[in-house]
Amino acid sequence: MSSTYPSSLPSPGRTGRIAVPPAVTIMAVGVFAAGTSEFMPSGLLPAIARDFAIDIPHAGLTVSIFAIGMVIGGLLSALATTRWSQRSLLLSAIVTLAIGHVIGALASSFEGLLVSRLVSALATGAFWTIAAVVAVTITPEGARARALARLVGGMTLANIIGVPLGTAIGQDHGWRITFWAVAVIASLAACAVYARVPEPPRNAHAPGLRRELRTFAQGRLWLAYATIACFQTAYMGLLSYAAPLLTEVARLPSSAVPLVLTGFGIGSFIGIHLGARVADRRPWRTLATGLGGLTLTMAAIAVLAPVSGLLTAALMLMAGVVSYISSAPLNARVFGLAADAPNLASAANVSAFNVGNAAGPLLGGWAIHQVGYTGPALVGVASGLLALGLMACSRRADRRRLMLLPIR
Repeated sequence: MSSTYPSSLPSPGRTGRIAVPPAVTIMAVGVFAAGTSEFMPSGLLPAIARDFAIDIPHAGLTVSIFAIGMVIGGLLSALATTRWSQRSLLLSAIVTLAIGHVIGALASSFEGLLVSRLVSALATGAFWTIAAVVAVTITPEGARARALARLVGGMTLANIIGVPLGTAIGQDHGWRITFWAVAVIASLAACAVYARVPEPPRNAHAPGLRRELRTFAQGRLWLAYATIACFQTAYMGLLSYAAPLLTEVARLPSSAVPLVLTGFGIGSFIGIHLGARVADRRPWRTLATGLGGLTLTMAAIAVLAPVSGLLTAALMLMAGVVSYISSAPLNARVFGLAADAPNLASAANVSAFNVGNAAGPLLGGWAIHQVGYTGPALVGVASGLLALGLMACSRRADRRRLMLLPIR
């Protein structure tokens, strides 16, 4: 393995023979609950806006504040793992997620709903960060990329099942019922974590905080985080305003929105498995395919959404595929470069994704005011091009470092 992607990544020749521990699958159940929570407003924004008598871009704050909360929750949890049990923190996070959705279901004002989203986001950021560290810790080196992909698989299932089902329930019975449903799922996930996830072994030689911070002096690591943020901005800008794009621009009935979101989820499921299969062997090619495909798909949606609703639905499925193809190499890149800083690297990785989760809806809302509901797709084109440029800079930095290594 060359220095392009560090040697902590799995060996392609051995990956297929090393099993991912069952506890990783259990944690993916928690990720499913968290992912449903994170993305469910994408189909509920019109209903939330009507209920609180606000416009749709204003309702989009439920997505942006969630992303900000995840950044804070991830960083706090990374510091907490140096003092408290990781298993206890996992349980606390998933229970807090359930409580946050109870608060949301009972909210009598939009401000109260934002508070519930912030509480849920703090819990989600903590759960994601700790689950990633635990997965890497308990999984043999030859299967760690697949273990991380399995965690992300919980997110893809949330996109296939949780978000579309939540949208359908919200349309028929009110968005508050969806919040109650997520509270129940999070409670069940907490029971599963309590019953099946063990406390990971403590590493007596684990790096201290000061040593972990030194890892962040690498310019290549910051390039990786910036690429993640731009990628996620492109993806979340579109997904956050998918419902009005489909109904107002593509002229699909509101009943079709859950079906289109299901298609997006199926695409993301396909994408994460394709990415996980090839990212260990061809990381740069996989990443370029994902980012390039996402940029082209965004451009196609911006141009063709006013022309055909059916074609827009097909492009949403394709957006799911190319978005999640990028996920495996992006995650593996960070954990490879920051092998000496597992706790802070995981937290900063979650934070990088959530910078995009916050920026996407904010920029998408601004673009809607400028050009209409195709605006978020145009933001996606610009963000995708920037991510491709940052990826090229990362590749160049790797080649430069390889040239400077001493010949043995």
